[in-house]
Amino acid sequence: MKKQSIWGAGPIIVGPGYITLALIAIYTNPSPLFNSDIVRYLVSSFIGIIGIVFIVLGAYNITKAKQSGTLITSGIYSLTRNPLYCGHIFFLIPAIALFLNNVYGLFSILLSYILFKILIVKEEIFLQSVFGDQYEEYCKSVNQLFPFPRKLTKQK
Repeated sequence: MKKQSIWGAGPIIVGPGYITLALIAIYTNPSPLFNSDIVRYLVSSFIGIIGIVFIVLGAYNITKAKQSGTLITSGIYSLTRNPLYCGHIFFLIPAIALFLNNVYGLFSILLSYILFKILIVKEEIFLQSVFGDQYEEYCKSVNQLFPFPRKLTKQK
């Protein structure tokens, strides 16, 4: 079995979103999301901190999982199967767009999300091949990307 890269599809999924965000910031006139700078800074900081927490906890836990060869399903991984991507797509990219006060920057979220949906399949196939039924059960109870609410499992 081919070993998966430590980076996975991460740079390909989130990189274009940040590049698009930078290009939009450089080449478009701001289309304000907020009129108040203080509200904008507070909201973008709050969202950004949440994103950083998701990314740091996700990276820490994935490092532990790779070392131990186990599937992590607790902590941040009980909220979303992909906390690093979630942190970037739903929190950091929007925080930066809000900070820049440019509504067009929010389009980079859509680009990252589309790339995620296309490219995550390879990572999921890898995890299924390694963890089998355990991963399948985990997928049934935890959302792929969006952290809330948890999936509802059907009662037998």
